[in-house]
Amino acid sequence: MLAILLAGCWSIPTEVQLSGTVLDHYQGSGLSGVDIEVDDALDTFISDGLSGEGGAFDIKVPASQSFYLTFSGEGFVPTAFTGLAGASDLVAPDGVLYLRSVDELAALRTEFSACPTAQEAGPVVEGIVRVYLPVDDDPETLPIATEATVTVYDVDDNEFAACYLDDDGASMADGTATTNSGRFAVFGVPEGPLSVRVQWQMTDTVQTESWYIVRAPAEGVAPMYPAWVQSP
Repeated sequence: MLAILLAGCWSIPTEVQLSGTVLDHYQGSGLSGVDIEVDDALDTFISDGLSGEGGAFDIKVPASQSFYLTFSGEGFVPTAFTGLAGASDLVAPDGVLYLRSVDELAALRTEFSACPTAQEAGPVVEGIVRVYLPVDDDPETLPIATEATVTVYDVDDNEFAACYLDDDGASMADGTATTNSGRFAVFGVPEGPLSVRVQWQMTDTVQTESWYIVRAPAEGVAPMYPAWVQSP
């Protein structure tokens, strides 16, 4: 009996609670009544729910693994984030979870309008590439990574190249890497789990790369602010 009791005390949880607040990205205000879906790293449904007053929510996520968190609501496009849970309950930092509006997605396509794929239907992966510094825990102050290339891969290993903005924030028809803006967007990717490779040409002879997993929701957006690269 003692062995059984001890085993119970040390059991590893299969689910933990995630709490946080979902915002209107443009207005910065909390959104109540937002549909929330959680899927595990294999894109298997785990749980769903609704945000409450001020956008607050509390929902089950799979323990000790990556998971996908997708928000949707009227007047907004589905917006998905990737998280990583441990073996205990967790709280999402303020301001990192949000919904992009239909108008914001249209504005994003206009912002990258010179890129040949900008008007392609389907989900969008978009963000900014920054250099990770372990001494700085504020993503907004991390240095921009110029000369970084972003490529998205679906489950069949098909490639989708990114669009980029120039140093002045204007769209480029034939851009091949990030500039001083660090911005990128990959249009028309398939719905579902995707792999994102970010390669950074640190110097003429030194290149590093980082890999991410995201979930592209149907006709929605998977934001990456930031997509980090690290110095070798």
